[in-house]
Order: sequence, then structure tokens, then C-alpha cells
Amino acid sequence: MVSILLAAILVLLAGISAVSWVMVRNLRRTVRNFLTPQAENQASPLAQAVDAASIMIGRAITMQLKATFMGNERGQQKGEQAVMADIAEDALATKAPLIGGLLSAFPTLQKTLRRNPQLLDFALSKLGNLGSGSGHNGGGSSASPKFRL
Repeated sequence: MVSILLAAILVLLAGISAVSWVMVRNLRRTVRNFLTPQAENQASPLAQAVDAASIMIGRAITMQLKATFMGNERGQQKGEQAVMADIAEDALATKAPLIGGLLSAFPTLQKTLRRNPQLLDFALSKLGNLGSGSGHNGGGSSASPKFRL
């Protein structure tokens, strides 16, 4: 009985050894195929994988740097635009104090002019039209303007 048990253990160990030997041989072949090129003027699969990974990492770094520099540039542009808007508002307040005061009554217009100070002349012409009697009729009567709701 002991000899049968020992024989079974020996067969089991031989089977495990054979399976392990086949697995190691296949693994070595797979690693060798991964490390060596398949043709003479072709890169190995390892080289191709490293190349693809380096390209992806390089693109990610490039995009991060681009976003950083574009963000810095955009911040610089916003700062310059805010300075231009402040200069335009101060110039308006000194040139025409009534229109400057009127501008504070239009917060949306003031916000638009902060974003686009180059629209100041256009806004002044429109505000000038409001103050020049566009609601006044030419007949000389004192009729009040009619508004629609």
C-alpha cells in the first residue's frame, strides 16, 4: 500500500514537472519573441510598445504644457483688457461726466464695455441718441412718449 502511494506521488510529481517544463519553455519562447524583431528591418514588439508609450507620454506632456502656456497667455490678455476697460471708463467719466454717470445706470452695458472696451464709441453714440431727444416729437407739443409693454 505504501509503495502504491509512493508511486502515485512520484507520477504526480513527474506530471507537475512536465507541465512546468512545458510552461517555462513556452514562456521563454514568448519572451524571446517579444524581445527580438520578427524581420531584419523591423522593430521588436518590445521596441514598438516602448515607442507607442513614449509617444503617448510625449503628447500628454505637450498638451499639458500647451494648456499651461495658453492659460497664462489668456490671463495676460484678460488683464490687459481690464486695464483698457478701466482707462476707457475713466476717460468717459472725465470727458462726459453725465454719460459716465448714466453708464452706471446700465450695469449690463458696463459689463459689456469691460469685456470689449473698443465698443465704447458705439455705446457713446447710442447713449447720446437717448439723451438727444429721440422720444421728442418735432411738432413742439409736450406729449409724453408712448411705451409698449
